[in-house]
Amino acid sequence: MGVSEWADKNRILTKEYSELAGPWRTSRTPYLREPMDAFRVPGILKISLVFATQLGKTECEYNMAGYAIDQDQGSMLYVLPTDLLAKSISKGRFLSFVRSCDPLRERLDVKRSEIQQLYFPGMEIAFVGANSPSQLASRPIRYVFYDETDKFPLRAGDDADPFKLAAERTKTYYRRKEVEVSSPTYDRGHIWQAWLSADVRKRYFVPCPVCGELFVMRLKHIHWPEELNELTPQARRRRVVESAWIECPGCRSKIYDKYKQAMLRAGMWLPVEYDKDADDWVRTKRAPTRPRHVAYNLSTIYSPWKRFGDVAGEFLDSKDHPEKLMNFVNGWLGEPWVNQAARMRSDVVLEHMLCYERGTVPKDAMMLTAAVDVQKDHFWWSVHAWGEGMTSWLVDYGGGPGVCETWTDVERALEREYPQEASGEVFRVFFALIDSGYRTEEVYDFCLEHPGLTAPSKGLDETTAKGIPYRIGIIDKMRYTDLKLILLDTEYYKDFIYGRLNRPAGERGSFSVFDGCPKQYADQLCSEHKVTEYDRKGRAKETYKPVMSGIANHLLDCAVGNFAAAEIAGARTLRADDGEEE
Repeated sequence: MGVSEWADKNRILTKEYSELAGPWRTSRTPYLREPMDAFRVPGILKISLVFATQLGKTECEYNMAGYAIDQDQGSMLYVLPTDLLAKSISKGRFLSFVRSCDPLRERLDVKRSEIQQLYFPGMEIAFVGANSPSQLASRPIRYVFYDETDKFPLRAGDDADPFKLAAERTKTYYRRKEVEVSSPTYDRGHIWQAWLSADVRKRYFVPCPVCGELFVMRLKHIHWPEELNELTPQARRRRVVESAWIECPGCRSKIYDKYKQAMLRAGMWLPVEYDKDADDWVRTKRAPTRPRHVAYNLSTIYSPWKRFGDVAGEFLDSKDHPEKLMNFVNGWLGEPWVNQAARMRSDVVLEHMLCYERGTVPKDAMMLTAAVDVQKDHFWWSVHAWGEGMTSWLVDYGGGPGVCETWTDVERALEREYPQEASGEVFRVFFALIDSGYRTEEVYDFCLEHPGLTAPSKGLDETTAKGIPYRIGIIDKMRYTDLKLILLDTEYYKDFIYGRLNRPAGERGSFSVFDGCPKQYADQLCSEHKVTEYDRKGRAKETYKPVMSGIANHLLDCAVGNFAAAEIAGARTLRADDGEEE
C-alpha cells in the first residue's frame, strides 16, 4: 500500500482545519500522488517540496507521517520554525489529524503523550522548534519532517544549522527519510538550494486538451483579451479574472479553466534540468534512475481552487510594486525572489536613457517631486517626474562642493520652472523632502519657511520602520510643532528603486533617465548593494551596504527621497485618463 492509497482509505479532513471536510481524496490534487508515494520508494532518502502556498504540501507531510505511524513505525522528529509554533501544531492541527484518523487514534498512547511528544506503539514523535538546539541533537531518529524551512533560523542557538543537527540523528538508519516542504523566499534560501542540489528535480507536466503536447503551466502562458489593457486597473483586473486562459505553447489553443481538472488528472511529474540558453528549467532524459534526493516544484496555477484569472489578477496587482511582486513570485509562482539590488550596475541605469533633454518634463508626466540630501558644507538634490503606475523619470539633479553650498542654492533648485516636451507647459516641484540627518534645525527652519512645498525627512532601518514605508513623526520642540517629520523605511525604497530599474525604460512603472545622463549619477545610484547579515542567533537579515568604502551615495539618497515624496504626494493615484469603468 502506498501513501496515497493509505490516505484515501484512512484520512479524514476536519472542518476545523479544512474547507473540504470529509474523506481525503488524492484525485482532487493528483499532483500530490507521486511525492507522497516517493516516501515508500527504497533508496530515496530525502524529498523536497518547493511549492507555492495552499497547494497541500503540509497535508502531504501529514499523510506520510500517518502512513509511518500505521504501517512502518520508527522514531520521528517534526521540526517547525520556532518552539512556540511546534507546541501549537502538536496540540492543534497535528493532534486533530491523528484523532480524525481511525488507525492513528487507536494507536495513540494518550496517557504517555505530552504537548510536544506523542507516543504510539513502536515509536514516538517529537515536535521541536528549529531554534531549540538541545531538542534537535539528542537521540537517533528515523524520520525527520521539516515544515516551512525558509522560515528557519540559520543556526540553532550557538550550534550548527538546524538541518545538520537533525540530519545527524538519522545516520544510524539506512532506511531513513527526510521530508522538507516550504514556499521559497530568496534564491539562496534553504528550499531553493535543496532544489538545486537534488539528484532529480521534477515539474508537473500536463497535456494540452487539443493537441496533447505536455507542458509546464507557467505565468507566461496566461493571457487575456488585449483590449482589456486599455481599461483602468480596477476594471481591467475584474475582467481579466473572468476571462483569462492558458495558451498551449505548442498549438496556441486557448485552454480555459473547465479543462484544468482533467489536465491535472492526466498530468505527470517529469525530470527537468536548467537550460542556460532558454534561462528556464526544461524536460530532460538524463535523470539518475536511483536518486537519493528528489525535489518537486509547483505553482498556484495548478491549484484546483484557483482560476487562471485569479493568478493573472494577483500578478496585475503586484507587478508595479516590487515589494508585492516578491510575495507573488514566492507564494503564487513557487519560485525564489532574485534580489536584483544585489547586482545592480551603473551600465544598467544608463541603459534606461530615453530621448528627452535634461531639465525637461517627459510628455506623459503629470507631477514633479524633489529631494535634498544635506551634508556638512554642501547639498545634493534631484527632481523626478511622475506618471501613471508610479512611472518615474529623472528630470535633473545637481549639488556637491562649490556647486550647491547655501540654502539659497537649494531654494533656487526647488523653485525652478521645468518645461514639458512638446506642449511647453511649465511644471514646478509639487512636493520635496529634505533629509534632516545633518544640520537638523537648519532643515526644520527651511521647511518652516516653505510650508506645503517641503517637509523634513529622516531615514529608518528596516527593523525600526517595522514594514511601514513611511509614517509621520513628532518633533519634540515647541518652535517646530507645526512641522511634520517624515520617517522613511529607506530599505523599502531602495528595493523599490532597483525593482523599477529592472523594467524596460519607458514602460509603465519603470524608472528612466534623461538623454546623456552622466555616469556620475549612475555610479551614485548603484553605490549600495544588498548583503546578508546574521545576528547572534543565526537569523538572517538583508541590508544595504556601500559597494566600497568611501563611495558617494548622495544621489541614491535623493532618489529614495523622491520616491517617498511621490508616494506621499499621491503619485500612485495619477491617471492619464479615466478609461473604461464597468
